[in-house]
Amino acid sequence: MVTGLRNGASAVSRSTSDYREQAEIRKPASAFKFRQRQFRISNPARNFGIGLVEDLSYMPIQTITFTIAICSPSDALEERNAAERVVLDWNSSHAHATGAILHPVRWERDSIPVLGDRPQALVNRQVIDRADLAIAVFWMRVGTPTGEFVSGTVEEIERLATAGKPVMVYFSDKAPDSLDQIDTQQLNARRSLEASLRNRGIIGSVDNVDSFTQQFSGHLAKMMNSLLVKFPPTTSTPVHGGKSVAPSVSEEFRTILKELVADEQGYLIVADLVGGKMIRAGNKDLAENTNARTIARFEEAINLMVKNLLIELQPQSSDLHSRIYKITHKGYSVADSL
Repeated sequence: MVTGLRNGASAVSRSTSDYREQAEIRKPASAFKFRQRQFRISNPARNFGIGLVEDLSYMPIQTITFTIAICSPSDALEERNAAERVVLDWNSSHAHATGAILHPVRWERDSIPVLGDRPQALVNRQVIDRADLAIAVFWMRVGTPTGEFVSGTVEEIERLATAGKPVMVYFSDKAPDSLDQIDTQQLNARRSLEASLRNRGIIGSVDNVDSFTQQFSGHLAKMMNSLLVKFPPTTSTPVHGGKSVAPSVSEEFRTILKELVADEQGYLIVADLVGGKMIRAGNKDLAENTNARTIARFEEAINLMVKNLLIELQPQSSDLHSRIYKITHKGYSVADSL
């Protein structure tokens, strides 16, 4: 019987044989035999709702966004650009798998020209205060005084650190192209700042833009791993047209997933009979006492689950007369979102 599913895939094969034997006992062999199962191909949108995108694996998902401020004095523009490329590369490699997106912000691009306060205070309110973390990089300058701090970048670092937000700070020893680039007063202030910050934490040291890119890429990956443990994305629900598709799936779709999640082994057995159909999830025969229309909706729900990798065929336990599926990790995730 289906309770044998809890003993593994081999037990699933035996359970199918048990159903065959029971069928032969209940009805004459000529009137009750298994037939090769064939799915009816139809349009899922007809039964599941207009808003449903058929392939869930390629649908947009809800994500958690971390805003990262990219800070530096004006002479470290090359490093600032490199930092943004690293952030965008992280999104490309990890956003879909983690359900998280890094949104880079920079004062020169994301602030709005407006009067009413000192410039850095406006930048703080418009850009820095909405950041969740930051990357700051210095080369030969510390920056321009703001009226409250030695430079805008330093004020941004202190403001974020005071708010308890992580700030990754790097100092570059890249050689200048010419001596004309060196401002002795700024260079001394930069060295004093580096010495001060080294007493407060771990500071990154780089020799050029390439070494900065390599270091920051590795550090950002570790930082995001830490943040995602602290702020895990909620279970993502596929969306379409700005709306969740969860309300659009059929009741049969929900019922199958619900029963599979409730079952310890998560097996679904489907078989065609001359006198009816068996669709068994766990210990429940979903096709029992139903009409042909309802069974057709169950079939379409199963088709959609297979196509979107929510359940997968167990070939070693299936034959021409029956199909046995097992819920996947993705299936559990989608079930949690419904």
